[in-house]
Amino acid sequence: MKILQFGMSAEKTKGGIETYLINQIRCLPADVRYDFINSSDGPIAYEEEILHQGNVYNLGSRPKNPLKYYWRMLKLFWQIRNEEYSAFVSNCSDYSQDLPFLLAKIIGIKHRIMHAHGSGFENNISLLRRFMFAYNRLIVKFCVTEYWACSKKASKFLFGHEDAFIVHNGIDVSKYRYNDVVRKRVRSKYRLNDDTFVIGHVGRFSPVKNHLFLIEVFAAVKRQRTNAKLLLVGDNTNLDAYDSYLRKIQEKITLNHLDDDVIFTGNIENVEIMYQAMDLFLLPSISEGFGLVALEAQASGLPCIISTGVPHEVALVEETTRCELNDVDEWVGEILSICHNQKKRLDNADVIISSGYSAKDETMHVIDHLKELIAR
Repeated sequence: MKILQFGMSAEKTKGGIETYLINQIRCLPADVRYDFINSSDGPIAYEEEILHQGNVYNLGSRPKNPLKYYWRMLKLFWQIRNEEYSAFVSNCSDYSQDLPFLLAKIIGIKHRIMHAHGSGFENNISLLRRFMFAYNRLIVKFCVTEYWACSKKASKFLFGHEDAFIVHNGIDVSKYRYNDVVRKRVRSKYRLNDDTFVIGHVGRFSPVKNHLFLIEVFAAVKRQRTNAKLLLVGDNTNLDAYDSYLRKIQEKITLNHLDDDVIFTGNIENVEIMYQAMDLFLLPSISEGFGLVALEAQASGLPCIISTGVPHEVALVEETTRCELNDVDEWVGEILSICHNQKKRLDNADVIISSGYSAKDETMHVIDHLKELIAR
């Protein structure tokens, strides 16, 4: 069974969608293959690993040269028309792409699936872009045979209903189990003392992740807990992305005299080790389709505080608290309470697996569902 996948971003911008897909690839049975369409200029995330089991078709970036991009897409679908793909799956957060669905329908891919991974826009979008999304939605509706989503919230946002087939963002739980040796090694690398209280966040630097609020909360915490540090894990090389959002974050850090207290780690390949160094994980996102990083943090035994913009489904253990989106006092109070009552790290593996978030189990759930569709 061959599945054509769309929506895997470039290596430097990988996030929840990319993690979800690679976790599935690592659990695929031998009789299933995922091929990918690459719509970026460079290699897609995990490309080397993907090529061990499937193909990657390169189109180049659409914003850079739209006409060339669409021409290459037309040529690609014509070239693969005899590949006998069982399904086409587009992993997306909005309606910015409609042509792949239309071409998949034209070349006869019977099952065309739209998989929603987001529950809000990264930035404020213009009226023209909203019109484009509305137009694309009509095309997609004509072509799509089934809707998937990572949560009911994501389904409601993109499709207007909660009836999508829910695909849990599973993880390899064993990778995230707490390890004291790894903790000491990572904390030593970043010069974090044993008595330093490390607050962590993992995610790209875009407005939807709400870093400016995070810095405001941390500044208030720091005034009461001088031993606190903030660890920000994510690619911090592009200062101009998302209307210079990263520059605004850095300016706010300097304004609050936190330059020595906020640590930018850059892009980390084996992000699971970073959770070991933390004492508390925060996810103050304005919106999340699911919030996979919160699941990873819970798997590492961390207490977590997540915003009400994050779906409630991700809060699997008692040590995870949901706070109002931008209520600084509530966040600070919860953080200080955890600071004063630090507990031994728990092994949450059984809870996560029994809740349906094992990558292996969820991959088989998806494959069984696809096989059932194909057999109809």
